Amino acid sequence: MECKSKNNHILDSTLVNAVEAVSSCPSISTNTVLYSEYLSFSHRITTISFSEFSFVFCKAPEMINLVKTRHSEIAASIEASGPSDPSRAARLRPALPTRTLPALTSISSSRSTSNVPAEDPKKKAQSILDSLPGSSLVSKTAILSSTAGLSIYALSNEYYVMNEETIIMFCLLSIWGAVIKYGGPMYSEWAESQVNRIKNILNAARADHTEAVKTRIESVKQLGSVVDITKTLFEVSKETAQLEAKAYELEQTTALAAEAKSVLDSWVRYEAQVKIRQQKELSESIISKIQKELENPKVLQQILQQSVADVEKIVSSKAQ
Repeated sequence: MECKSKNNHILDSTLVNAVEAVSSCPSISTNTVLYSEYLSFSHRITTISFSEFSFVFCKAPEMINLVKTRHSEIAASIEASGPSDPSRAARLRPALPTRTLPALTSISSSRSTSNVPAEDPKKKAQSILDSLPGSSLVSKTAILSSTAGLSIYALSNEYYVMNEETIIMFCLLSIWGAVIKYGGPMYSEWAESQVNRIKNILNAARADHTEAVKTRIESVKQLGSVVDITKTLFEVSKETAQLEAKAYELEQTTALAAEAKSVLDSWVRYEAQVKIRQQKELSESIISKIQKELENPKVLQQILQQSVADVEKIVSSKAQ
């Protein structure tokens, strides 16, 4: 409730100042009034909290619309009645309650009695100068003065009309500036941590790859004598092939000799069988012939006579 009452005091005092300025001098442009009130309003905003600023930001379009409406009413009244009546501007001023006038004094007194330490003006001015573009104090001052002059010229000649979109743009730029100012370092820290993490992963992968290559080199070094071993194995394989060829030749010779022997053995067996058969046939023919001759009596008589003669010879030879 206290915060809301403070916000109402700020808005009421700002509205009173803006409307009184328009009523007292209706010949000036709305942009000039709004710009002057905007400067005082921005000065007050620097002394309020974020919640108070949010409330004021929500009520800013109403303030601008009220000032524009009042200015148009005053201009129309002056054109209708003529500008010669000096008391008409005072009569046309809005009858706003005077309770809003001491609001600033109460706010300033409550701010002064608070325990919040005030910021050093030198540090604040230095921070503002550091935020301006430029490399030297002269360039920053020139940029600031030229920007202020162009802004005043554009506003006074109504090249630029300040409305609620201006305040919205200012607030958005302020919010984005705060986000960049306070969130930028955190994002930079997070990005740096991510970069360091990826760098560590890449360094670890490179170290592992280097170790694997070294291990492979060591394993290949152990095979340095593979050429001599291959030559020796080639000679052994040649000798083995020659021995296998000789063994094959010997196997073929042995097989041929065994086959020839088997053929010769078969021939010998055949000849033996033929001889046995011939002898058998011869013996059978002789026996049959003798048997036939023995059946002849003359032959038997001759055999008997021959036998007797042989016996007599034997006996006579023994007797002598």
